[in-house]
Amino acid sequence: MKYLNILFCFIIFTLINLEACSANNLPLDVSDNDSINVLPKAVCISKPTVELSTHSSNMFIDKKNQIAYVEYTSSENSKLEGPNANSYIALSIFPVSNPSKKTIIKVAYPGQRIGNVIIPADKSLSDGNIYTMGDGHLIISFLSLSNYTYYYRRYNLSTGALEDSLDYMKIKYKGEYKPMIGGYFVMAVNEFVGNKLKLPTTYLQMASRAILYNGYFYIYVGGYLGSATNMFRGALLKSIDCINWEVVYVRPTKLGGYSYTETDILIKNGIIYCVQRHDNDNDSGMGTYLFSIDLSTLTAKDDILITPVGAQSTGRPAIFTDGKDIYIGATSGNLVTPTGIVERSEYTIYKIVNITEPLKTERIVLLTNACGIHYCSLCFDNYKLLITYSTDRRKINLSHPCTNIDFISFNWNEIKN
Repeated sequence: MKYLNILFCFIIFTLINLEACSANNLPLDVSDNDSINVLPKAVCISKPTVELSTHSSNMFIDKKNQIAYVEYTSSENSKLEGPNANSYIALSIFPVSNPSKKTIIKVAYPGQRIGNVIIPADKSLSDGNIYTMGDGHLIISFLSLSNYTYYYRRYNLSTGALEDSLDYMKIKYKGEYKPMIGGYFVMAVNEFVGNKLKLPTTYLQMASRAILYNGYFYIYVGGYLGSATNMFRGALLKSIDCINWEVVYVRPTKLGGYSYTETDILIKNGIIYCVQRHDNDNDSGMGTYLFSIDLSTLTAKDDILITPVGAQSTGRPAIFTDGKDIYIGATSGNLVTPTGIVERSEYTIYKIVNITEPLKTERIVLLTNACGIHYCSLCFDNYKLLITYSTDRRKINLSHPCTNIDFISFNWNEIKN
């Protein structure tokens, strides 16, 4: 069995030992159509010796001090992700120049009492994120899969400590800010569109980064709120504090049962560019889509397909700029192994050559990993492209020997040229 496990973590034609799956030695193939073929080494920034399942990383870089903060979901009790895995929210902190020198703390876990708030104990915590207003604090949000409520906890960058209080993310409804739960969110969306939208009350995903523009922070929210006849495609929210949010735009629904879920956004010249995952877990994925919203008129241009329809799962996409051009990161690829298919074995970074229809993209780099590249979080800093991702998700392939969050840094000039 030991040798069988090792087999599944091979990078094509590269022998590595079992410990390499902790990612301290796990190479990541990188190529740009033929001109580059290097093997930089990713570094594990989680605790694979303790954690049985990790996923959903989000990264913030303190650019002044060159410290990385990566929030992720972890379970020490189950090899599977999901509501019954007893998953908690973790924060990995490390110097960008030395990721192996990490400190990991628990932000929140099911059943924990923080200040005057008790988190429900019966279901996992999930769908975390990191926001900052530039006031010396991180706002770490997460969702309880018990009551479908978004909470947040602050982390003080100066003291290096979590505050001993927990509160709710909030959504504006009927002139008041209500706790950010699925029900109030749907009601706020319905209020915005004149009660014309009828959606089931399930949960939303605050997966995009928050971007400050003209005094407001903006995020784009997707979620599993669709039905066979009324498909929710997301809503644009704004806030002055990354806590109290207001609906400012809702995309028209479409027929069909596919979910528009995780997103990422970029604002350039008053235009929000959003990439969004379009999936159905019971069928083939519909691909990664790009659309834009003009903030001056709050009008949108419709979907432009980035990745092909038919991949088993597209995962969360990303969008960023190097100060000049716009780039999109999207997952694809299915690797066949003796025990089944490893989804998301490829991660492609595209340069947008023409942002309008007909869309034209150019592949800049292709990342491949036989253990999978899931839920990538990208930051661009001082001509470095920093990426975190999860590997070996046991929901996809239970026979892999470990699961972890990896971090890798690229010299952007070397990659894009």
